[in-house]
Amino acid sequence: MKSMLEGVAYLHERGIVHRDIKPENVLCCNKEWPLKIKLTDFGLANFAEPNDSQDRNVLVSYVGTKYYAAPEVHNSRPYGPAVDVWSCGVILYIALSGKFPFYGNQHEEFLHRVMRGPVFPEKEWGSISEETKAIVKQMLAVNPSERPSADKLLADPWFNRKDNPDVQLQDLTHMMSSNRGMLLG
Repeated sequence: MKSMLEGVAYLHERGIVHRDIKPENVLCCNKEWPLKIKLTDFGLANFAEPNDSQDRNVLVSYVGTKYYAAPEVHNSRPYGPAVDVWSCGVILYIALSGKFPFYGNQHEEFLHRVMRGPVFPEKEWGSISEETKAIVKQMLAVNPSERPSADKLLADPWFNRKDNPDVQLQDLTHMMSSNRGMLLG
């Protein structure tokens, strides 16, 4: 996750918003821990002026992948780099729990759950620390102005631990196969 956020921070420093961060657009460049990550598929990427603010809400197109797109995208509101932090938060949620944070058969049901914010069911989250849940909550804040930038997240001690007891590498190897049915219908 740290390596992915470093890539997002790199893009944001240069005024680029990826707009479609999802596991299919993340490549692992090595097999040992810590993983080195590369972001791919910049077909939906666009420019916002580079600066220190997450509030560069100049993009308006509804693009991205439903389960990874931020609320402001779903609600057709102007948006900026915070949408990429949201997508990384969805990936972190999945990596930790093996489930999507938001789902729904109908778009309205899905959007209602997104607007309520993330929940942490005891079955999947009982062994996850409150510190880790707080990071995920920040990344999945419904209000984009409440989401930290990728740079701010990288400065958080959680992303700088040598070993994180909440993240188990073996859980990551099968995370997509268990959710494939939900994505493909």
